[in-house]
Amino acid sequence: MFTLFLYPVGNALFTLISGFVSDKFGRKITIIAMSCSALACYLLFILSGMFKWTPYLTGFAIGGFMGSYWGAGDTIGGIMFSESSPTNLRSSVTVINTLINGVMGALATVISMILLPVIPEKMFGYMYLGLTVPGLVGAIVIMWLFVGETRGLDLKKVTGTEWDKPKKIKEETQEGE
Repeated sequence: MFTLFLYPVGNALFTLISGFVSDKFGRKITIIAMSCSALACYLLFILSGMFKWTPYLTGFAIGGFMGSYWGAGDTIGGIMFSESSPTNLRSSVTVINTLINGVMGALATVISMILLPVIPEKMFGYMYLGLTVPGLVGAIVIMWLFVGETRGLDLKKVTGTEWDKPKKIKEETQEGE
């Protein structure tokens, strides 16, 4: 009961934070920060449940995870894709994101269905950490290394090549010329 009391508080707080962070510091920073927050909250939720810490912490942690996760996801899917895709591709990019989310969710569900009957109940938390943590860490690394900031872009001028590295033009010169 106490867990359910603080779940919406954590969820609302972290969702609210993601909006302010996005407008103040940019989309890329928001996605990285909220993914890190989701990772920390999820670890806290699992540990709190496994070690029977206070139910208030358990509820707040899972709410914080959900708010952080959806805050990062909405920033990617709802804002960043729109700001970084040319007008004629925006819907396609958003649909591809939804498709990938569905495929990954289905894959995690199948893995859970296979593992739950064969692993001891005490290992459930570790199993869910194993399903969640690699994706969050991978998303953080990809965002950090390969994605450009979209805050402040003029949507009418987006071509999709704003972050492409300039191609090096090789000047072929022959000896003696």
